[in-house]
Amino acid sequence: MCAFATANLIAQVPIIFTATGPPTLTQSDVNTQISGVPYPFSANIYSPITIIDVNAFNGRDNAINENYLYIVNAPDVRIISSYAFYGCTNLKIIDCPLATTISSNAFRECVRLENVNIPLATTISSNAFWLCTGLQNLTLGAVPPNLATGVFTSVPLGSVTLNIPAGSLCAYENHPDWGTAFLDQFDDVVEYPVTNTITNNLTLSVNGNGTAIIGSSGTLTTEDVTCETIRTITATADACYQFDGWTNADNTPLSTNTTETITVVKDSTITANFKLISPAPTYSLSVSSNSTMGTASSSVSSATCGSSVTVTATPNAGYKFVYWQEGSAIVSTADTYIFNITANTSLTAVFDDAKKKTRIKKINVKKGKLIITPQP
Repeated sequence: MCAFATANLIAQVPIIFTATGPPTLTQSDVNTQISGVPYPFSANIYSPITIIDVNAFNGRDNAINENYLYIVNAPDVRIISSYAFYGCTNLKIIDCPLATTISSNAFRECVRLENVNIPLATTISSNAFWLCTGLQNLTLGAVPPNLATGVFTSVPLGSVTLNIPAGSLCAYENHPDWGTAFLDQFDDVVEYPVTNTITNNLTLSVNGNGTAIIGSSGTLTTEDVTCETIRTITATADACYQFDGWTNADNTPLSTNTTETITVVKDSTITANFKLISPAPTYSLSVSSNSTMGTASSSVSSATCGSSVTVTATPNAGYKFVYWQEGSAIVSTADTYIFNITANTSLTAVFDDAKKKTRIKKINVKKGKLIITPQP
């Protein structure tokens, strides 16, 4: 994707640049190493240098003759600072496969710059390619970089081929800084082949008490999908809580529907928000005994949703407490049972003869409650 043609280039002497204060290559470093160089050269910049400093190769403000620099090969550089190559009028090729940040005016007035390879760029700042009138090929990656204003000022995009990975066109078409209208200004958009299928990650998170899943059932909360895949997301509030809307990663509102259909066009983190029901509902609590073998009591007869309540079972002499029962379900085997009330609740304390052995043959978990068989 970055095998640029060099047949028409004047022969250059390769210079391997070093930095006095790695990881930054400064203007002073450059001036020292090219002092007295009267011939075209290519700049080779390797690790540990990862930053090309402000004005480092500035052809308007440097000891360098801007007509001498033709090729920049910087396989380990991550940041190209402001005005780094300003006015290098014979610079033709930039190959920076790991660069993520292209700062403002980085290649301003590089009028013969033809080929740029920055497939990991995430940010291209203002006027980065201002007046790069000779630009022919721009190679970017699967994730469209964010563009500041004026990045391509005075660049004839109708003569530029934009090279992007196969499967990433959808992401560029849906990116606010790119979009179909802007892509149409280029001479061509070519999708170069890649080994792996490009996917976008969808991840759901929760703020408050509730659950969020991809789909309408199950437990899936993250998924890698191809661009423009349609997915349903579902939010379910816990007891005493209510759904308060979906929000995007930047906290902007997305939807207030508990079940929503979305089209995934980029890596996305969506949050399901929940809040306490206000005013909180009040629920009744009643207790009883299954016989005269003992008594049952409760701390309150009603309480607001989510409040902690206590029920107590007291066996009479010669008898024992076995379990608390709600309907046909066993909810606790503790004589003092403390729980948070979330609905109208009626509990029965079950007692048995103290001499009788209670044999539990089977315990099932059903809807969060214990079922014990056989029953006393």
